[in-house]
Amino acid sequence: MRVSKAVSQAAIDWARIQRLNLPKDTALSLASFRKRTEDARRQVAALREAKTEVDFAHYRSVLKNQDVVGEAEKALNSFKPEEYDVQAQLKAIDAFKQKALESARATAGKIDTELRDLQETLGNIEQARAFDQLSVDEVSAAQPAISKAVEESLRKGKWTVPGYHEKFGNLSSEFPHPADKRLAFISGFTGYGFALITHSSAYIFTGGKRFLFCFGPSQARTEIDENWELVEITAAHPENWPEWLLENGEGWRIGLDGRLCPYVYLSAIEKKLERKGITLVLDEENSIDQIWENRPSRSQKKLFIQDLKYSGKPASEKLFDLWQWLSAQSSESAFIISSLQDIAWLLNLRGEDDIPYSPLFFSYLLLQRTGTTLFVDEEKIDDAVRKYLDGLKIRTRPYEEFESGLKELNFFISVLSATDLSYSFGKALIQGVPRRHDLTFIASPVTAAKAVKNKTEIDGFRTGYLRDAVAWARWAGWLEEFVKEGGMINEHDAGARLDAYRALQDNFVGLAYPNVSATGRNAALPHYFPLPEAKGDIVNRTSPYLNDSGAQYRDCTIDTTRTTHFGNPTKEVKQTFTRVLQGHIAIDSVVFPEGVTGYQLDILERKKLWQDGLDYPHGSGHGIGSFNMQAYLPPLKGPAGLAMSRNYDVPFKAGHTTTNEPGYYVEGHFGIRIESFLHCVETGKTTSLGQKLLGFERFTLALITRWSAYLFAGGFYFSQAKSELDENWVLIEVNARQTDWSHWLLENAEEWRVGMDANLFPYLYLNNIVDTLKKKNIDVILDEKNLIDQVWAERPLKSKKKIYLQELQYSGKASAQKLFDLRQWLSAQFSDSTLVITSLQDIAWLLNLRGSGDIPYSPLFYAHFIISPTESTLFLDEEKIDRKIRNYLDALNVRTRPYEEIAQGFGELKSKTVFSGTDLSYALAKIAKEIPGVELRFVASPVTAAKAVKNKQEIEGFRAGYLRDAASWARWAGWLEEAIRSHEKINEYEAGARLDAYRALQDKFVSLGGSSISATGRNAAFPFYSPSLQSQGDVLDKISPYLNDSGAQYLDSTTDTTRTMHFGKPSQEVKRAFTRVLQGHIAVDSAVFPEGVTGFQLDILERTKLWQDGLDYPHGSGHGVGNFNSSHEGPIGIGKSRAWDSVPLQAGHTITNEPGLLSITLMETVQEVTSIVQVIISRTTSGFVWKVTFFA
Repeated sequence: MRVSKAVSQAAIDWARIQRLNLPKDTALSLASFRKRTEDARRQVAALREAKTEVDFAHYRSVLKNQDVVGEAEKALNSFKPEEYDVQAQLKAIDAFKQKALESARATAGKIDTELRDLQETLGNIEQARAFDQLSVDEVSAAQPAISKAVEESLRKGKWTVPGYHEKFGNLSSEFPHPADKRLAFISGFTGYGFALITHSSAYIFTGGKRFLFCFGPSQARTEIDENWELVEITAAHPENWPEWLLENGEGWRIGLDGRLCPYVYLSAIEKKLERKGITLVLDEENSIDQIWENRPSRSQKKLFIQDLKYSGKPASEKLFDLWQWLSAQSSESAFIISSLQDIAWLLNLRGEDDIPYSPLFFSYLLLQRTGTTLFVDEEKIDDAVRKYLDGLKIRTRPYEEFESGLKELNFFISVLSATDLSYSFGKALIQGVPRRHDLTFIASPVTAAKAVKNKTEIDGFRTGYLRDAVAWARWAGWLEEFVKEGGMINEHDAGARLDAYRALQDNFVGLAYPNVSATGRNAALPHYFPLPEAKGDIVNRTSPYLNDSGAQYRDCTIDTTRTTHFGNPTKEVKQTFTRVLQGHIAIDSVVFPEGVTGYQLDILERKKLWQDGLDYPHGSGHGIGSFNMQAYLPPLKGPAGLAMSRNYDVPFKAGHTTTNEPGYYVEGHFGIRIESFLHCVETGKTTSLGQKLLGFERFTLALITRWSAYLFAGGFYFSQAKSELDENWVLIEVNARQTDWSHWLLENAEEWRVGMDANLFPYLYLNNIVDTLKKKNIDVILDEKNLIDQVWAERPLKSKKKIYLQELQYSGKASAQKLFDLRQWLSAQFSDSTLVITSLQDIAWLLNLRGSGDIPYSPLFYAHFIISPTESTLFLDEEKIDRKIRNYLDALNVRTRPYEEIAQGFGELKSKTVFSGTDLSYALAKIAKEIPGVELRFVASPVTAAKAVKNKQEIEGFRAGYLRDAASWARWAGWLEEAIRSHEKINEYEAGARLDAYRALQDKFVSLGGSSISATGRNAAFPFYSPSLQSQGDVLDKISPYLNDSGAQYLDSTTDTTRTMHFGKPSQEVKRAFTRVLQGHIAVDSAVFPEGVTGFQLDILERTKLWQDGLDYPHGSGHGVGNFNSSHEGPIGIGKSRAWDSVPLQAGHTITNEPGLLSITLMETVQEVTSIVQVIISRTTSGFVWKVTFFA
């Protein structure tokens, strides 16, 4: 009863509530509450209806177990219902009801007020006037805060608005936080300048060298209104606001925020102004801030640690060095660091969003005998950074307490600071009588140390600029093609595409500054950047296009500028671009003695421009931080850079970095600038006076001029390339006079820098070339990450298919025995020796393992193998190893490591002697050669030699495999001849594919041995021509010869067969050529020769009959073939190359026999017959005689 009564008392007038038009959230909450109430009522009613009595007599009559019924009855009789007092809940419901009603009434009141305000606003809009029609009283009435702030400012005197370099206590940011853009707020001018506001006028000062980067006067004219007067700073009138005041402001009081101006700068100005009776009044609360409603809030993102793998030096060591320096100054001294760049570098800390486009954070650092204090927004410090700072013994205090911290310094302490200390804080240190502190301004030792990059930082720049070059190359290629094909794209979107490509690179954090994407007249403003709203002009084919942009990566900061043209530039543009490039190259290639400064070197940038009476109004280079600031912008004295300014009269030293960026600008027409990143290095040479000579290493890889691409090819490859390359490529023929690309470079590329992948060239080949090229001042850059791979956007993924075992029935010899033989060979060389195997063929054969998908048309897999007398290591993709292969390798005592660790594995070599085959890459050989006490020896691989001699099981496999393959060939050849003679139209692709299909039906078939060379007529004149699925190739006919060169991979063999046929009546020339080729083929097929004869000697048998008719072919006459391995293997072959004269043929060798003839001019075919033969041995009275057995 109590519950039922309580529920009825809790009833709520829902209809009344619904009429209140409550907010959505409130209405939903009440509806949910109503549902719960109604559910409770239904449950109470159901309980009330339920039976509460149990008929135990009925259960005794039907259940045998009377004890259970008795226990149940006893339990029920002893049960006493629990009574609950719900008054507390009901009181809560009443309170909720009352609160809901009050909230509803308040909401209704607010809605009524907002409706009234809206009606009033609509009325104001209808009666509104333009801002310039309002009186001062009307503005004051609308915003009383403005009047109050202006009155306070006028009481102090006139006031200035510091402009683009705004940051409390620091002028190192070119791009201030939105909360610091006071000049833009008060005037609308978003460029770089100063404002001076008096009782009756307002002035904007901008222009000159310093302001050119932010467009200056031309930008100001478009952004300020008639309430402002523009004071343009020019070469003829270089006066800034202090000079203007000296002429126009006698007796004035000038208010300014002393925290935003350097003490050294402003105190010098103050003395000049005092002579004219002009007084500086510190506006400590900053009047602009007082009237700035909705001022952007500061970032609250957490600080994070710059890992040692990027910084290269622990903060503890940097601080130790700084304490050593400070101790050497005075026993009682303090050092103030207000440069955000220096603090971030010193502590290996970075922030986010305090300074746009940089990882800096607002802070000050104070070092004194009692400890180190970091003044910072402490809410940005998480547990990890707090623990990190505690480990460095650095305490923190709120950022706003910095001035208090200065005033708390011991009275007798000598204070040292860099020249960027603000005016207000300088005053706080020295104010009072007598003078409070001895304040000395110095060149910061932190700035100097930071400017000399360590090895890790340099490596970061090197790899970062390589990654960035990938983004630049992809973007530049896309943009040029798009514009040349008539595409329309504006400046903003062109730059945004480059930003997007950069964002795809590893370690990308953000942009380093807004993308300066400018064409035509806009490029004449060096740091013009199009806004997203305006989009900028259209990039076109008539004007130069300039892009100056960069990125922040975790391991470096990028700053690159290039100027290009997509059409035919004018003579003026060509001439000036050449002059700018000459200056750029002059610095890039300069060699100079230590002690020379950027102030001195700058003349080299301008010399060629001066010859034509030209110049540019900015510096020629600036330092760059390592994941720090895009540019060092010191107010008075800075680290290394290039400029006609004493600010850069700092000697260069090894480790300094600077940009190299000469330019030229024609206002209203075009601009040119080329900027690269340089690292100062020791050349290893000295002057006749004993001074070290320094130079620069350039890391920027973005192309300066339109690229040229050369392809070197000889013989049939040259003919093939002519048909496949487009107009972007220059084809260089390799012939008897010019044997390869290196000879071309020696004649045409003096002082070039040539990049190549050191992993793709054998050491013995490339080392000689590198040494030869260096003699011609051709610098070889070993691109170990391969730039092509970096720009290959849709590069196919590597195979992940599992490695499997080649059974003994096919290999004929257990891997354990092969490894034993190899260790026997090693032991016979030196007791402490190691053999490195990089040949995939050798590794697969040695371990009796095969793969799938790594190398097309072969069962090889990517791997390296290192073996010593006691251990062996296989470097491969370990994901390809299943449990069966793992157990197999364990049984062989072969451990595995990831394929990518091969370089590390080489670096760990301990043996005194390391043997390798001649195919060892340049990159790996260099690692081995740099290990102290290790001698690297190149030898003819014992594995290659052993693999070439096939055992009985392998020979039987070849015999059976070629028999199966011949069955396929016979079925196919019969079908093809009948189809052609029946006038069916069969194309090259279809013909080859049918043979492939017949092979796939054979036992033990695994895959094709190569892309089927199915060629008729002129196509057969290209030995490696293969029709594609898309093109299908030419149609076979009865007029031209048809050639098929193809093969298959079987579990027991690899086949490689070529036949040439004719389905009609061949010409006399074809008949005669075919006969000559066949005669050569038969000559080797039937040859008998003594032991010691090489393939080089046998080759003459292939060609003699052709030579009689003045004919020849440009390829070898035969090559080795692997057993379910590679279709081409060494060390044996038949050919004119001396490479085949080093290994005599012996019993067990297998080799192809494939003479041919090319007749490109007659558009005929290759006459080629390929068979595989086995060299066998017979005993004669005079010794051994060698013969070949025909397999195909």
